[in-house]
Amino acid sequence: MPKIRKSRRQNRFNSNKTKFSKEEYDSFDFGNSLNSFNDPNLFFTNFVKTSENELYKKLEEYVKDASADNYDFFDDDFEPMDEITYTEPAAKRLLDIINIGYRHKYTKKDLQNIFKVKHRDKKRFQFYIYNNNSKLKIILIDFFHLGIVADLNIDGKIIRMKKEIIYEKEKNNSWNLNNLKSI
Repeated sequence: MPKIRKSRRQNRFNSNKTKFSKEEYDSFDFGNSLNSFNDPNLFFTNFVKTSENELYKKLEEYVKDASADNYDFFDDDFEPMDEITYTEPAAKRLLDIINIGYRHKYTKKDLQNIFKVKHRDKKRFQFYIYNNNSKLKIILIDFFHLGIVADLNIDGKIIRMKKEIIYEKEKNNSWNLNNLKSI
């Protein structure tokens, strides 16, 4: 398997200390993330409406590429990996989503190894990735920016994100990511 190269950004909320590094990783795995779940208590879903959903189609391409050991999309299509800083309640919410949705047992201590990557063009589309000794494992696929809800800056315009409104719009989606497992 070829080395996976990815940029990483540190201290993104402190512009005086922000720094970028190019790192190499040994492996990349979609893990259990190819299972959708919907939790109304957490206002989270990663089901999509249909297999024709634009983001689902992109993810389908990425799964095919990864199964052929082609990881160029990871650096080409996604922004640098961002560290997750522990701020209540955002990080607690993220851990609850991952732990409840995928039956993991990640803790606050694990956040130092969890990174978020946003799609360069589709800012709501994000992966949350766990780095274990240079082995990257996607632990959550978030199509709707519901993992850590924050304002989006799209072309200089701030868009206020409200998880309840986004969830209400997407909660009846029924196309499951596990349909990608057969690729």
